[in-house]
Amino acid sequence: MNKNNNQVNLWLGLLFAAVGALIMLVSLDVIHSPEENFHAPRWVVLVAGMSFFGAGVYASLSDPRFDVLKEEAWFRFLLGIALAVMPISLLVVLNWVAFGGGEREFSGSVSVPFFSISTENSGQIMGRCVFGSAAVISDLVLIFFLVKAAVKWVSRDEKDD
Repeated sequence: MNKNNNQVNLWLGLLFAAVGALIMLVSLDVIHSPEENFHAPRWVVLVAGMSFFGAGVYASLSDPRFDVLKEEAWFRFLLGIALAVMPISLLVVLNWVAFGGGEREFSGSVSVPFFSISTENSGQIMGRCVFGSAAVISDLVLIFFLVKAAVKWVSRDEKDD
């Protein structure tokens, strides 16, 4: 990878972190936005912003300029937190769409050559089933990786004894 690509990754990461921070500040009402602009609870918007922020921080800190810090435990911990925030926050939003209270508006379309079907309101049940299926599968994948990481962590501690 050349130096220009690394700079793009750093600046793109900073842009994503800034967008995520802006979303989080709006959701916390530090930057005021009228309540009618929100189509989800503010905490859901906060969590969505955390996903962008985590992605940006991870991309920025993965820049080769930070290679000298990669041996430091605190830096690896910070990278791990930034990396974990992305899928977990997206799963929280996905689960809220599928299982959270209140009404949802879904629309969809299917297009193949010479044929297209589009619906303005696919319905609560169908939309929640689609999001619910994705949420359950994603939750199971997350649980699998958390258990795998815990087993690795425990076995590492047993080797140290």
